[in-house]
Amino acid sequence: MAFMDVESLFTNVSINETLDFICHRLYHPEQKIAIPEIKHRLLLQACTKEVPFYWPDSKMYMQCNGVAMGSPLGVLFANFYMEYIEEEMCWQQHHPKPGIYARYVGDIFISVNTEEVVNIISNLETEQNSKFPFLDILVRREAASFSTEVYTKSTNLGFCLNGESECPEQYRRSVINAFVKRALTDYSTWTATNAELKRITQLLGNNNYPMQEINSVIRHRLDNFIRQQEQQPVTSNIKLSYSGIMSSAYKDDEKALKNIIYKNIKPTDPASKIDLLIYCKTKKTSNLVS
Repeated sequence: MAFMDVESLFTNVSINETLDFICHRLYHPEQKIAIPEIKHRLLLQACTKEVPFYWPDSKMYMQCNGVAMGSPLGVLFANFYMEYIEEEMCWQQHHPKPGIYARYVGDIFISVNTEEVVNIISNLETEQNSKFPFLDILVRREAASFSTEVYTKSTNLGFCLNGESECPEQYRRSVINAFVKRALTDYSTWTATNAELKRITQLLGNNNYPMQEINSVIRHRLDNFIRQQEQQPVTSNIKLSYSGIMSSAYKDDEKALKNIIYKNIKPTDPASKIDLLIYCKTKKTSNLVS
């Protein structure tokens, strides 16, 4: 296993290259959205390259490259830029690909069978004793799979929002919920989950949270988690299609048709349900679509 972190991703995003990549994906070989390409490019450019901001020297500047963290387009551009780089990676054509390649924004997890793939990339952190932390999760490599658990740094002193703090009750409650949720979702086995629940119970108790409240949240979370894990009955959908002519009262027509279908038609299999697909044609296209 290996891990790679992109250094200063947001500030290193190339706006021009990313704009080209986005437009290529959306408009070539065919246009996938209604906005013309030139207008779309200008809108994205206005939101990224023409945004003024004040520096501590009280002067106004214009950011011409990179994207700002916190910007609505920041994560979008960062992801597109990373995808562009991934397509250009040398192993795509000349080297064996990793068995697993997973990325969350700028954090990359790689699993390979040989060190040959790892050696083509510099600045990789590799596993130690068949484990390493990735995005606050400790990943362990087993014989034929992976196991996970919450990663706690050695510098963690066990502090959190104190249970006797002057703050809204919902803030205090959310601290307990967050710890319990991580214990239920980030551990691969119930044995490890149980050990983590004992650890966070002690941690929260040390931070002056009432034991009764801690146990109440754990029970509530456990009940919901187990209920969600129960296998839901498999359903199959029966699709019925209806083609009509568009009119000003098309919504009323659709409502009436749905009432007729759902009240008078039932599948023979109780686990199945009916999906009614309605397509309304205009007079211009009525002869083009059947």
